[in-house]
This record gives sequence, C-alpha cells and structure tokens, in this order.
Amino acid sequence: MHYGTRAFAYDKNKLSLIPLTHTAWDIVGQREKMSDLDIMKLNKLYQCDIINCSSPPTPTAGYKIGDDFGVGKMVIFGCEEGKILIGPSTRFCRFDGRWSSSDPKCIDKSNVQTCDFEESLCGFAHDEEDDVDWVRRTGPAPTENTGPIVDHTKEETT
Repeated sequence: MHYGTRAFAYDKNKLSLIPLTHTAWDIVGQREKMSDLDIMKLNKLYQCDIINCSSPPTPTAGYKIGDDFGVGKMVIFGCEEGKILIGPSTRFCRFDGRWSSSDPKCIDKSNVQTCDFEESLCGFAHDEEDDVDWVRRTGPAPTENTGPIVDHTKEETT
C-alpha cells in the first residue's frame, strides 16, 4: 500500500492505517513498486490474462538489470564507460503487456554538447513577445531564498 500508517490521521502522532499482520508493517507506505498481491488482485479485477512483457531491448553499449518481466516489475538500464544514457533509466511492465516509456539509448559523451551558462545563454534566445528576460549574474541572489547559494557548475559559494 502506498499510503503510510498516518496518511489519513488528523493527529499525525496517531495511526490511521494499521496492518492486520505484523509482517505487513515494512511495506505500508512504500512507493517502490506494487506488491505481488496487489498485481494479482488488479489482474483478477480487470480480467487481465497478461502476466509478462517481452524482454525489453538492451541499449547498444549499455546494460539491463533485471530479468523478471512480469506485470508491475521494473528493469534498470545503464551505459558503459564513456557513454551517456538518453531516455529512461527504469521501465516497468504495464498491465497491458507493454513497457512504460520508450527504449533508452547509449550515445558517446563526446556527442553531447554541454553548456554551463558561464559565457552565454547556450543558444537559447529571449522570447521577444513576453515581458521577461533572462539575466546572467554572479554573486548572491539579490533577495534571500530566490536563487542558489552555491554555484552548481564550479561548486563555489556565491
């Protein structure tokens, strides 16, 4: 169940959901995946005969972690050294027997353009029809809590 034990309590110090068995305490409130029992009940409710997805393709120069392709199960993707993953790093088998999102790909890092906005707007342009323009600054934000206190590119405090 994705609701925590205090999800519906007016007083958050009191429990509003109490598992019937002591073994269920560790899964109440988890948001990682559906339980096998939840999957079984949903398949029965919606009269689904689908129990698996086909094996998702492994990206060229990449890898796939996970070999359980059952409904609700997740597979993780990554790339070899020197490559970068384009697309989702995780996919799950949907109830219609198809994988969530699209197939990820691994491409050479050298083919990826990067920009840190230190010298330019990195090819972005102002919209001439709005009233807002981007401003590049150095130093702290002009008002408190309106910008970063650390330069995320150079990892320096402003």
